[in-house]
Amino acid sequence: MPASSFDYETALIACARGDSDALHRLYRHEARHMLALCQRMLPQSTEAQDVVRDTFVLIWKNSASYTLDSGPARGWIYSILRYRARQKLRHTASQRPFTELSMPTPDPASAHRHSLAHQVQRLPSDQRRPLLLAFYQGLSYSEIAQRMHRPIDEIKRCVQEALLDLQEVVPA
Repeated sequence: MPASSFDYETALIACARGDSDALHRLYRHEARHMLALCQRMLPQSTEAQDVVRDTFVLIWKNSASYTLDSGPARGWIYSILRYRARQKLRHTASQRPFTELSMPTPDPASAHRHSLAHQVQRLPSDQRRPLLLAFYQGLSYSEIAQRMHRPIDEIKRCVQEALLDLQEVVPA
């Protein structure tokens, strides 16, 4: 995510004080990025829109619980988004059969993203599949093992090896 001059901490503190304008500013600044991420994770656009809406409701309700010790404010916001998206994925994942996953088409404007997407596609299938299931469908190790009919220890090893391989070839 690109660096921004938007002050997320100030916006959350203002939301905690009941400043609805702060929530509107945060929404205008961040909703499109959140929606783009959700649309990559969720199979239907309406689900992604619901998750973003629910996330902003939770931000409003829980902004008073944010502290600087919680980490960066933007990270706190995205943790809520990821949690909601994973909940939605888990609910719908059990209803969908396992299929081969593929990486979304990389954004040509970003060499780093292209490099990462290229490297993920180059991973062996036994490493790539669990990694994509975890990232795009929000599945846990045990859920991936169940879906792929493989032992959980094997899934953990495959994901860890994939992440190590990616770490070696893609700069942070």
